Amino acid sequence: MNETESHSVWDILRQFGFELDDSTYSDGEPGLSFHLGTFKLNAVWALSPQIGKCVMFSGVHSTGRTLTQVNFSTPQMMRSDQQCAALIYWNLKKAVGTVGLSTAMLLPWLEMGMENQDKLPWVKLTPTAEQSRQ
Repeated sequence: MNETESHSVWDILRQFGFELDDSTYSDGEPGLSFHLGTFKLNAVWALSPQIGKCVMFSGVHSTGRTLTQVNFSTPQMMRSDQQCAALIYWNLKKAVGTVGLSTAMLLPWLEMGMENQDKLPWVKLTPTAEQSRQ
């Protein structure tokens, strides 16, 4: 995908394997969901006071000893599927840690997210990362 174009997060999520889910209520159409092994990640259209029109993600990650609420949002449009995957991975890692993601790490789009953390605006490239991209 061209890095300067904007792509619909909704379309990107469908490419990642998120499926329509009538039990997830969204603004205008059914939401999407993806089973990550240990929990179901839901995605819905929403309006956020911080970023305007967005896609909100939610879920509850549970283990035998803990419950963790997962809740984050992305703009409705992003530059690339790599940036979208990176943002989802970053938020999931922040919420449940890499141990919580271990069963889901075989998913190609989560691996893509882990490998493309440098596509996030707040991540600064190290000199070696910049050289490897050339």
